[in-house]
Amino acid sequence: MHPLSWNVYSNHVDNARLLLEAGADVNADFDLKLGKSEIKVVTSLDIVNMIKGDSDDFDQMLTLLRKYGAKTMSELEQEL
Repeated sequence: MHPLSWNVYSNHVDNARLLLEAGADVNADFDLKLGKSEIKVVTSLDIVNMIKGDSDDFDQMLTLLRKYGAKTMSELEQEL
């Protein structure tokens, strides 16, 4: 994971905003280990969608990421 994704995972909206304002790549991908041998390539927006569930806790983060053009890995793949 990279600094933005760690802050997204922890729901540190202010830190994520600072990183994005400083030029962090909102769609940078990384490998997420899901099991002993399963690895999935994801973006920070994928992390929000995995964690959020039915909770409103990540609404600010979701809004911030979308403001900066965040996309899920599947959205990025569709653009190719």
